[in-house]
Amino acid sequence: MVTVSFYWIAETVLTPYFKNLSKIYILLIIGFSIFTSVLLIFFSTINLNRYYSFLFPYHTLEIFPVDKGQVSVQLVSFDSELGSFPSGKIKLPYAWKGKPGSWAILSFSPETGSNQIEIVWDGVKQIRSISSSKTKTQVNIKQYFELPIFHKIIYSTSIFLCLSYLVTCLTVFFLVLNKQNKQFVWLAFPMILTWLIYLLTFWPGLSSYDTVFQWDEAHTGLFTDAHPAIHTMFISLVSNTYPSIAAIALTQIISLAFVSAWGLSKLKNRGLSTFFVWVLAFCFAFLPVNSLMVITIWKDIPYGCAVFVLFIQFFEIVFSKGSWIEKRENQGGLIISSLAVSLLRHNGIPVALTGVAILLIYYKKHWGILFRVILIVLGVYFFVREPFYAFMKVKSYPGFLNILMFDHIGAHIKAGTPIESENRIFLNNLIPFEKWPYICQQSDIRNMDGPIPFDYFSKPDPRPANIAIKLFLLNPSVDFQHTLCAARLIYMIDPGYPIYSVPLVGYHYGASGVNGIKPESKFPGLLNKLPTPSSKNPVLWRPAFYLYIIIASLFILLYRGKSKIISLIYLPIFIQTCVMVVVNYAPDFRYMFSTELIALFSIGMILLPSSELKKSGKMVVLERRDYK
Repeated sequence: MVTVSFYWIAETVLTPYFKNLSKIYILLIIGFSIFTSVLLIFFSTINLNRYYSFLFPYHTLEIFPVDKGQVSVQLVSFDSELGSFPSGKIKLPYAWKGKPGSWAILSFSPETGSNQIEIVWDGVKQIRSISSSKTKTQVNIKQYFELPIFHKIIYSTSIFLCLSYLVTCLTVFFLVLNKQNKQFVWLAFPMILTWLIYLLTFWPGLSSYDTVFQWDEAHTGLFTDAHPAIHTMFISLVSNTYPSIAAIALTQIISLAFVSAWGLSKLKNRGLSTFFVWVLAFCFAFLPVNSLMVITIWKDIPYGCAVFVLFIQFFEIVFSKGSWIEKRENQGGLIISSLAVSLLRHNGIPVALTGVAILLIYYKKHWGILFRVILIVLGVYFFVREPFYAFMKVKSYPGFLNILMFDHIGAHIKAGTPIESENRIFLNNLIPFEKWPYICQQSDIRNMDGPIPFDYFSKPDPRPANIAIKLFLLNPSVDFQHTLCAARLIYMIDPGYPIYSVPLVGYHYGASGVNGIKPESKFPGLLNKLPTPSSKNPVLWRPAFYLYIIIASLFILLYRGKSKIISLIYLPIFIQTCVMVVVNYAPDFRYMFSTELIALFSIGMILLPSSELKKSGKMVVLERRDYK
C-alpha cells in the first residue's frame, strides 16, 4: 500500500515536472542519483538482505554427538542473517532446513567436560570440540555461506535501481519546493545540519524508560495504549527499515526542520524581512532545547510538532481572511494535523478540535468547510481508537483517567479530609493509607511499576471518580491547591521543584544495553562540550518562560494590529495549556514542548509590518457584515 501510494504521488506530481526540465538538468539529476546510490550501497550499514530472502538458497544442517551415548551438549540458540530460529536448549541430534542468509551462528552449552560434535552443513562434515570451564559456559560457532553470482547480480541491481529512483524522486521533490518557495527548502538546512551533529554525538538518540517500553512493544507486536498505540506502531514501521532508534530520531529531525522552515516561509510571505527569517532559522537550529528534544524518542516530540503545525495553519487562516481553508489541500492538511494532535496524546482531542470549533463562530462564511473538517477528524479518530485498535489487538486502558482521580484523592488523604468508611476500605485495599503516595507535582500512581498494579486501569471503574467528586464537594480548596501546585511548571519560571528535561543520564547508562538503543557516540569528544540542560541555562528549560513570551507577543500583536481577531491564532497553544493545567502528572518539559516552538515563531510575528497585521481584523468585520 505504501509503495503504491508513493508511486502514485511520484507519477502524478513529480514526473510532469521532471519531463519539463532541460536535458542538462535531467542528466545532472540522473548522475547525482547514480553517484549517491553507489555511495549508499557501499557505506550503508543497513542490512537489506532480509527483504530479499527469496534470492537466498536453502541450506541443510545436521548436528550429532561424535559419541552416540553423549548427551551433555545442547544447542541453546541458532541465529542467522535472516533471523533467529527456535532452539531453546535442544538436545542432540538436531536437523534443520531453511534460509540462514550469508551467515549463521550456533551456540552450544556443554554441561560437563570436553565433548565433540559433528556439524554437517549441506552434506559437508566438520568435527568441533565443545568444552566448558568456569569462565566459559557457552561456545559459538559461525558459518559463512557464499551467495551465487546470479543472485548477487539480481540483488545488487534491484537495490541500486530502488535507491536511484528514490534519490531521483527526492531531488525532483526539492526542486519543486524550490520553484514554489525558494526559502522553504534552504531554511531547513541549518536545523538539519545542527541536529544531525547532536544525533551523531548522542547516537543513536536519547531514550528513557518510556522509549524502552515502546521499543519492546514495537518489536513484539503486542501493542498497548498505555502510550498512544499509533505512535508505537509508527516506531515499529520505521524501525523495520533500520533497527535503531536513530531512524526515529532522523525522522523527527527532518519533520521538525521542514515544519519550522515552512512556518518561517509563511512569515516571509507576510512581509518579514529575509534577514529576520534567517535569524529565526538559526535560532531554531542552535537553541539547545530543539537540538536535544528532536533526538529524544518520545511521543511528545511529534505531538509538539503537530501542535506547531496546527498553530501555523491557524496563522494562515486568520491572515488570509479565511480563504486559506477554501483550498482542498489545505483542508486535508488541517485534518491530518488535527488527527496527529488527537492521536499522539491521550489528552490531544480537545486541543485539536476546540480551536476549530471556535473558528466556526468567527468565520461563518466557511462554516460548512470547518464543520466538515471536525466531522472527518472525529470519524477517523473513533475509527482508529475502536475498530482499528481492536483489529491490531491493542490492549486499552479505559480507566486511565482514574490516575488523575487518585492524585486528587491523595491530596485529600494528606489534607485529612474525612472519607466515608466504605470508600476508605476500597482505597485502603488498593494502597494502605499510611503508604498512600502524594507529591503534588509527581504522580507515582501513573508509573507502570507504581503502587497500584497498572492492569487495574485496563478496566473502567467509576468509584475513584465518585470518591474524588464527593471529596471535592466537601473541601474544594484542596483540589484547587493541588491543581495550582501540579501546574506550577506552566505558570512559574521557578516552580520550586526540579523540571525534567531530557534523559541524558539514560544515554550514559545505555538504557540497559537494549538492542537499537545502546549508546554508541560517533563524536565522543563532543559529549561534554555541546550545550545541555544545566544550572547555567535553566530558564531555557522552563515552559513558563516561553508561555510569557507568547503572552507578551500577543499583547504586542493586538496593539499593533488593532484587532482582537489575531488572538484566534493562539487557540491551539492556549487550549493545550489549559488542558495541561487540569491534567498534569509530572514536571516534564516535554509536555509543553510546542510552547517553545510557538514562542520562537511569535517573535517573528511581532516583527511583521503593521499593515499586514491590520488586515486580519478588517477582514472579519467585513465578512460578518456581508453575512448579515
